[in-house]
Formats: sequence, structure tokens, C-alpha cells
Amino acid sequence: MTETMNFGLDLGMGALKLHGNQQSIQLISQVAVNNGPLVGRMLGLGSSRLPLRIALPSGSTFFVDSGAHDSGRPVENLSMDRFVGSPEMLALFYGAFTRLILRSGDISQPVSITCGLPLDTLSGEEARTTVESIQRWMKADHIWKANDQEYHLNVTEVRVTSQPAGALFDYVAVINR
Repeated sequence: MTETMNFGLDLGMGALKLHGNQQSIQLISQVAVNNGPLVGRMLGLGSSRLPLRIALPSGSTFFVDSGAHDSGRPVENLSMDRFVGSPEMLALFYGAFTRLILRSGDISQPVSITCGLPLDTLSGEEARTTVESIQRWMKADHIWKANDQEYHLNVTEVRVTSQPAGALFDYVAVINR
């Protein structure tokens, strides 16, 4: 039987944070639509690090991470609706997992994600619909390309909780080390 890898994911407004067993990634929530060939922006005598170019299964391509807004047309969607599977959220999700895979190696086993959301998304009449929508797009067999390299991730379980609950568990983990 294949063991499941567990990850905590915070879809925050300023950065997407992904944490697994001894692995953490923070990806700045900068997303830009790919307008064509990428040319790095010059900074003094050096050049900036190029953002990731993420190709979604739909065919849309985006730049993500720091420098994305210098590389394409910025997407500045700060509405809570983006959490339910907007193209820019998918690009950030794939960007974070790409960075993690590049650092730690392929993820061949099934993945379980506990996703932390702002309290606003988990209260009110639309809370259940929001949670179900997030689970629907996230719990899937994901295939995408980053900088023309294909990646694969099989998410078999998605639990949704509040960001404050996640912060409490993080605090308890730190004091128990």
C-alpha cells in the first residue's frame, strides 16, 4: 500500500504557503498573464530571477512568483472568489508544488492537503459552497507544465480549515520540538 504525503496549504493573499514533512515553500502571490517571449528585467548590473512560467491544462499560461508582474500583464485578483479554482489560483498552486518538487524531488505517492482559508470564506451562507468548490478543484489528478517541464500530482484528500486553526497547530508543533 502506498503511503500518502500530507501537506498544509495556506492560500493567503500575499503568499501561498505550502508545508510538508521537513519541506516548506512560500510563493509570492504575484501572477501575470503570459503575453509572449520572456525577457528578464535588468536590475543594475545583474538581472532578476525569472518567474516560473506555468501552463495550465486549459492551455492558458501564467508567470508566477516574484518578478511575475515584470514579465507579463499582472492579474491582481484579491477577491475571496479566487480560492474556488480561478486560473490564477491554479497557477499559484502549481507554482508552489513545482518549487517544492524542484527542491525535494518528484512526488509519486498520493497527496493529502489540509487547506487553511481566511475566516471570511468559512462563514456566512456561501461557506459550504466555497469549501466544496475548493475540494472539487484541488482533489484531482493534476498535470501541468512549468518552464516546459511536465509535472504530476495526485491529490486524493482535501480538508479545509481556518487559517487561525492552522496557526495554532503550527505554534504547538514549534513548542514541542
